[in-house]
Amino acid sequence: MLRGFYTAASGMQAQQRRQEALSNNLANAQTPGFKQDQAAIRAFPELLINQVGKKNIPTTRPFSVPTQQPIGSINTGVYVQETISDHQQG
Repeated sequence: MLRGFYTAASGMQAQQRRQEALSNNLANAQTPGFKQDQAAIRAFPELLINQVGKKNIPTTRPFSVPTQQPIGSINTGVYVQETISDHQQG
């Protein structure tokens, strides 16, 4: 459950950084020579969730260990990787 809170919090922080870049662009739009900034938002590396197989009950070997079966991947939020300045003429 805490993982969901961390994912939501990282999304809010990334959007705050993006909004800061946008507000800076708006505040300096009329400044001569100003180049806009863009925030590059990336996802955290995916984590593989494993589930212990419940059907692997030891039958022939008394000390067999249940194997883990992957049930899917999940992202753990986003972050601002970098702020990029747009150097196009205009």
